[in-house]
Amino acid sequence: MTEVINVLYVFGDELRHGGIENFMMNYFRHMNKDVIHIDFVVQGEGKGVFDDEIEKADSRIYRLPKPGRHLCRYQKEFSRILQSGRYQIIHTHCDAMNFRILRLAEKCNIPVRISHSHNTQHILPGRSRLKTLYYEYSRKRLARYASVRYACSEEAGKWLYGKYPFEIIPNAIDIDKFLFRSGKRTLLRGKYGIPDNMIVLGHVGRFDVQKNQIFLLDLLKKLISKDHNKYLLFMVGDGWMQNSIKKRVKEYCLEEYIIFTGEVPNSQDYYNMMDIFLMPSLFEGYCIALEEAEVNGLPCLASQYIPKEVNVSDKITYLPLNVTVWREQILKMSLAKRRTDAAEELRMKGYDINDAAKRMQDEYIRLYQENIEEKDHVQNNRHHSNL
Repeated sequence: MTEVINVLYVFGDELRHGGIENFMMNYFRHMNKDVIHIDFVVQGEGKGVFDDEIEKADSRIYRLPKPGRHLCRYQKEFSRILQSGRYQIIHTHCDAMNFRILRLAEKCNIPVRISHSHNTQHILPGRSRLKTLYYEYSRKRLARYASVRYACSEEAGKWLYGKYPFEIIPNAIDIDKFLFRSGKRTLLRGKYGIPDNMIVLGHVGRFDVQKNQIFLLDLLKKLISKDHNKYLLFMVGDGWMQNSIKKRVKEYCLEEYIIFTGEVPNSQDYYNMMDIFLMPSLFEGYCIALEEAEVNGLPCLASQYIPKEVNVSDKITYLPLNVTVWREQILKMSLAKRRTDAAEELRMKGYDINDAAKRMQDEYIRLYQENIEEKDHVQNNRHHSNL
């Protein structure tokens, strides 16, 4: 096959260092660009952190207005893209809002319409009742407009698609990139002035209601009440709730026990300086950050609401969101050694992006060829009926 297949990825925001964005970029980077060409649709007219990389690879980024504020303009501009004839495959990463996108794609005669579920609840800042109702309406009607349904976990698939069948696609990563490196650990701990006997509790994630960082502050407060020279909380990420989290840090008088890095392009380096990784999410479709921490060999604590599929190496400890329970577990884990075999376990189970991207590439080819064959079949039938 010599023809390049054009695939359109659709995301509901600008591209940041979030889990869904990293999923898309991992597959984008590792596709054979002589076979699969991926362009992006994003919402918002600001510049994303991956925009330069995408455009340098000769891919397009279509920046559309937010539909919540400019629905008519959004639909008009999106329809123009879909009706260009350039794309046979659209792959949407907007959870319930895949409904709005795929319904429009069907009207514009896009034959391969892929919905991808990345969550198990709606992510709605402000918890607007009207918006919640619309998201639920969309979730319940989405599946019929998707010709292909993907999910990052069993729970994510059941939540978005209900009775409709779906396929689980691994949130694969560049495993070698996240392997433990003692040199990076020494360098970063030295940069931040962290002594060898200090236990660094690590967290990587967007500051959002979903990630539940308030719980980490309550946990740290309890830990240092017993031993105030032993623990440091290191938080990597950015998000709309970061200022309110920092305000709570001041209220708790925890400033000297927490380091905020903000958004960084090299989060893989920071796992090396951590001793225990914490993820107290209220819900997750999967959780790429936990997978990355596993590869690095970190002991991991996760909330009971995170799907068990991420526990590929069977070494993540799942706990109820009770501060006392987490504190007791951390006391037990403080002397835990890093594992060195988790990376190979993830590789064997299909989570290496080099292998996963090849499988996805083959799937795009199959879907494209099936569509071509179906079109040829329809045209042949029309030809014979006109004879």
